[in-house]
Amino acid sequence: MVTINSDNFMAELVFCIKQSDVVKTKALIQYFAHTDIKTQRRALYELSKAPDKFAYPVLAYLLETKSSYDEIDDKIYSLLFQISYNNREQLISYIKSKDNRRKKVFIKIAGELELVDAVPELIEVLRTEKDADIILVAISALNVIGVKESIAPIAEYLYSNHHDLRQASISALSNIGGDLAVKYLSDAIKGDDEKDALLIYAIAGINTDSAIKILSHLVGHTSVSVRNLAIDNLIKIGAKSIPIIIENLKSKNVDLIISSLNILGRIGDKAAITPIQMLIHEQPENANIRFTAYEALGFLPSTPKTAISLSTGLEDSEEFVRLAAAKAIDKNLSKILISGLKNLIEPRDEQAKNIVATIIDAQADKIFSSLAGWEVFVAVALNYLITNAHPSISERYMKILEDKGIFGKKIKYVKEEKPVQPEKKLTIYAVDDSKLMLNLYMKKLHKLGHNPFTFLHAEQAIEAIYESKPDILITDLNMPDINGVQLVQEIRTAFNPSDLPIIMITTQSDFGTNPLEGKPYFSLEEIQKAGINLLLHKPFKDSELAEAIDKCLKK
Repeated sequence: MVTINSDNFMAELVFCIKQSDVVKTKALIQYFAHTDIKTQRRALYELSKAPDKFAYPVLAYLLETKSSYDEIDDKIYSLLFQISYNNREQLISYIKSKDNRRKKVFIKIAGELELVDAVPELIEVLRTEKDADIILVAISALNVIGVKESIAPIAEYLYSNHHDLRQASISALSNIGGDLAVKYLSDAIKGDDEKDALLIYAIAGINTDSAIKILSHLVGHTSVSVRNLAIDNLIKIGAKSIPIIIENLKSKNVDLIISSLNILGRIGDKAAITPIQMLIHEQPENANIRFTAYEALGFLPSTPKTAISLSTGLEDSEEFVRLAAAKAIDKNLSKILISGLKNLIEPRDEQAKNIVATIIDAQADKIFSSLAGWEVFVAVALNYLITNAHPSISERYMKILEDKGIFGKKIKYVKEEKPVQPEKKLTIYAVDDSKLMLNLYMKKLHKLGHNPFTFLHAEQAIEAIYESKPDILITDLNMPDINGVQLVQEIRTAFNPSDLPIIMITTQSDFGTNPLEGKPYFSLEEIQKAGINLLLHKPFKDSELAEAIDKCLKK
């Protein structure tokens, strides 16, 4: 080990500084790392007093002789940082250094100084450098400087196999922002890569109209995770995203319309009311759109115009759409809505019976309680509760009527015959991410004489199936987190189609073409390969559900 006399070292250094002899000082500095920490502190103090023209190249050279002390390294960096501000041309020349440690330090300084003049050289580093650590520092520097010229070269690293470089490029593009950054970030979303989440969060962080438009388009992506991340981020952005999401309601893509309606409902801003009402007024042919539109209105502030739209929904031809309208009315109940309901129920005709049944099946408690003192409603409600309602629902609403003293009054109602139930009662599990649809399954399956159990989340259904296998499983296809195909694939690892028949509920839009990727959301081949027994398209009639169950039992 080289032994250095500290006093001699310092005397020689002071002499060289006075003589402004950079060459001799560099020769002396070679022994800097071999001195003790006290000597190193004294040396840096003397260099800090020297003119920049002298000190800068010496300190830069000193970087190549790394000290054994972190304190000293930090002090060298601090001195270089202070001097660099007034020596920008020299700093930029040092970024071209062949010494990696020196190169990294000056790139870092350029970033911290937000030195725009250094951008061309930093971009050149991205284009030519092979060392990942140096590239990482260069991207970080450009991130801080934040000029648009660096977007394209940074974007090249979105496709790097190096995890840290990908993350750094995503972060930098999000920070720099702008339409071009949004484009590069969105182009990198493939639907099958773990970095998709980072890309979507980065786009959302830019939070410009172009970013929101991309998120709005991603709502129609084939990847469940991409769709859900886009939806979640649009909801977080909130009211600002509404004007752009509303444009999706004009799309011919049914799934995109439905997802957009869900977003508008969850944002819960009144700005969405009129566009949704306009959509309802146009009476979309697809019942799933009508269902989601009413469901969304249930989350929005009520207005007199909303009341008219919701009341109209109770007369829809499809039962599950009527359920959504009833639940929305229940959440926004007002004197106007109560008055409208009475007008619809007053005739006691078939439509009136359907409306009362819908109120009960939707478990619209506020509506039921508000009308429970009206003889006409009670008479129609009793007929349904006694003959057709699910036992748990019947018991619940009978208790409400009892508490209100209804059975102490003379109520005239016509007892209707209960439908004939099949001889064998099956245990049937139903999975759907909509509570209203689960209510509908419970009603329909009970009406058919079976024993239904409903699950809002696929994970819960999987756990229940492994604990106690049902006779038949009914699952929706298009669900968040775990979709129907993934659910079936999981179940088929334990039960084959004859052990546990599975009916999958789909909509025609599930097989539509995604405009972003030009391929189907789900292919029929993919669904059948998963191991389902039957497909049933939504909306469906009671007879169609009964026929599907019967076919499953015969296979």
